[in-house]
Amino acid sequence: MTAINLVGCITGSIASGFFFLPVIGLHWTLMVVTGTGLVLALATWWQLATEIASWSRISMAALGCMLWIGIPGYFRTSLPRDFLGTDGELVDSREGVNANVSVSRKGELLHLEINRMWQGQNVKNHQVFAAHIPWMLNTDARKVLVIGLGTGQTAGSFTVHDIERLDCIEIEDGLIQLVEQHFDAQWMKDPRVQ
Repeated sequence: MTAINLVGCITGSIASGFFFLPVIGLHWTLMVVTGTGLVLALATWWQLATEIASWSRISMAALGCMLWIGIPGYFRTSLPRDFLGTDGELVDSREGVNANVSVSRKGELLHLEINRMWQGQNVKNHQVFAAHIPWMLNTDARKVLVIGLGTGQTAGSFTVHDIERLDCIEIEDGLIQLVEQHFDAQWMKDPRVQ
């Protein structure tokens, strides 16, 4: 039983992480995993609870299945959107392979978050200095690399300087789409930007 459990844990982790999450997303992965658990539990219970009448086992199995389907439907659960929209009005989100990226509105401000961690907002803030200060320390630099895009304030600030090339690396492509749709992304159209 321990070996079967270990193989199941390894197989389930690999299938969930490398197949289900990237292909069908968090919500449906959770439904598949919990549904599989429910079916296996009911099959095991059916085999072991032979002293309980068949009609009673069928009724309890049907009740379990109805609850599995009904609870998310009744509460209109949607993951990761329910998880992401807790600190303000959720405007948009992307479920990526590595992270969940979202834009939420808090008052007049739009906030960009990765896994609910603040990355920037739609008004200028301290992030612009992450470009200007390094530039002042090395005004001869002509090629710049920015790792981690955020809202693009840092990367965009480099474009006002005399550079030849600005390379930006972002691990989550869903973030790029959100920045283009909800934040000032004019700097991305600069021919020096890759």
